[in-house]
Amino acid sequence: MNRFFSAHGKLLLSGEYVVLDGALALALPTRYGQHLALHTAYGQPGQLHWKSYTATNDCWFEALFEFPAGRILQSSDPTVANTLQRMLLFVQDHSPAFVSDIQAGARVTTYLDFPENWGLGSSSTLISCLSQWTGTNAYELLAASLGGSGYDIACAQTSGPILYQNRQFVHLPFRPPFHPNLYFVFLGKKQNSREGIARYREKGKAPTALLDAISRISLTLSTCSTQSCFDEALIQHEQLISHYLDLPRAQALHFPDFKGTIKSLGAWGGDFVLASSQLPPEPTRNYFSRKGYPIVLDYAQLCR
Repeated sequence: MNRFFSAHGKLLLSGEYVVLDGALALALPTRYGQHLALHTAYGQPGQLHWKSYTATNDCWFEALFEFPAGRILQSSDPTVANTLQRMLLFVQDHSPAFVSDIQAGARVTTYLDFPENWGLGSSSTLISCLSQWTGTNAYELLAASLGGSGYDIACAQTSGPILYQNRQFVHLPFRPPFHPNLYFVFLGKKQNSREGIARYREKGKAPTALLDAISRISLTLSTCSTQSCFDEALIQHEQLISHYLDLPRAQALHFPDFKGTIKSLGAWGGDFVLASSQLPPEPTRNYFSRKGYPIVLDYAQLCR
């Protein structure tokens, strides 16, 4: 029997890092995501054959597991296999459905919609698909494997923008009238979220004043009706996080002459940045292309 599951990618518009300590964050699920196909009664009983494919249909990972021990019989990448093993052992302990499927033998095939270096949530979308298949709690699976705030899990499981805080979220109709002037620019360097979180954690829990300030900015961003209001809130957010982390803003580092506002997204230093510009699309795209950043997606292209 074949079953299919899918999950959305994620973008964190506000609240990066401090969402871990309970700040309110504005998050956007993306049109790109990941799909999981399950084929049961496949191969040897008690074994799970796993294959993962990129957006260009190249197999980037393959492994064979044996249960109930969760033993890795074969693997194309031991590091990835060990991480996946932790996830699978967790769901085995919490899901009779998983145990039943594996007892009969199973094959799982996953497919990404986006290039794996875009940082849109290859791990969170996988966790979401696994939880859908096995009926387990995706937040608990995240905590048992990779850790994080869980906003990406919320995005994976919802179909529109959300305000997120401490595993709770509310939907909101975030599609500002100026959204055609918002662009997502890929910096070409995938950031390791776990490393970014570790650096942030070295500073201890963020002060309440910072959490409150970012939460207010998230609310402001979600309700702005003018681009000037939106840009001002972006700058305030960048200044607060830059000061706390002692890191330069992306705009100062890469785009000091940009006629508009740049905000980092997610782990600072890589993945995408948000560009807000009142220039027409062609000169905006040309600006980034001349700077060496040809991947520029507008809001409608990337966000649900």
